[in-house]
Amino acid sequence: MALPVVTVAAGGLPVIDVTATAPRLGLPVTEASNGRGTAVTKVAVNGLPVTFSTVPDWPGGGSTSAEATAFLARTSGLDAPHTSAYTALIDGLVADGIWAKLDVLHVYATQNSTTAQLNLVSSSFPATLNGPPSFAVNRGYTGVDGSGSVYIATGFGANVGTPKFTQHSGHISAWSVTDVTSSHVIMGSITPSISETVIYPKFTDGNSYYRINGAGASGVANANGAGHYVAARSSSGTGVQGYKNGSSVASTSGASSPISTFGFDVLGTATVGASGSAFQVAMASIGSNLTAGEVTAFYNRLRTYMTAVGVP
Repeated sequence: MALPVVTVAAGGLPVIDVTATAPRLGLPVTEASNGRGTAVTKVAVNGLPVTFSTVPDWPGGGSTSAEATAFLARTSGLDAPHTSAYTALIDGLVADGIWAKLDVLHVYATQNSTTAQLNLVSSSFPATLNGPPSFAVNRGYTGVDGSGSVYIATGFGANVGTPKFTQHSGHISAWSVTDVTSSHVIMGSITPSISETVIYPKFTDGNSYYRINGAGASGVANANGAGHYVAARSSSGTGVQGYKNGSSVASTSGASSPISTFGFDVLGTATVGASGSAFQVAMASIGSNLTAGEVTAFYNRLRTYMTAVGVP
């Protein structure tokens, strides 16, 4: 006799229902949500109910992407909640088409500082701590305002082969956990009088500033310095778009200049002099241009991750 199958949920993907003959018992098979986002084949065994675990499998955490599996294989001792959060983030970015645009994705709000220094995208461009900035579990790193010796070096710069970030197509992004007012950047690179790629979340005048391979840019009022900031350039002459928490907040005109010859740093810049900032930064990214829709999707994926690990 074929047994009925009762499906509650399967992570939003189709479920393959397979029933088996159980002459002794005619019990239905009930599947609870497995939370992994993967299809599940359910088979009634001897007529007994089958329950699916919500704990991700190692190393891929139930992942549908090789990218998540590859990253998790580079971690050590990562617990189940963080494994699930990383898996959902990476799988989501792959599905959204954003992953393919990234050179660097650092997630500092995590289980420990060792994991926080990894580049999720590849083994290239890990975070190198200088100073070092202080680390808080599931919050990230905090710098020192005005200190040019406390920052995170990404190792990314103008001479790194064939990056996705280029002169005419690029983005940088960073997530500030705290509301900080500072005359220094949360992330960027500056070649004085030539080129700037920077984000000022909340300058001393109360404005945010966004620059990608350019120079001056007008600011936009920002009442709270906390949040996810993206600066993006789509071509040589269209200027830069600024986004906060997935929404467009600024647009500036201006042709692109060459990529800064200094490295791209977080919690400061690699230029000479005191340039560090006191933001608490939960993540940072570098890559090619992101469209408005992609920025929104990027924020939503990150917001889900941040919520999972407890970032307000």
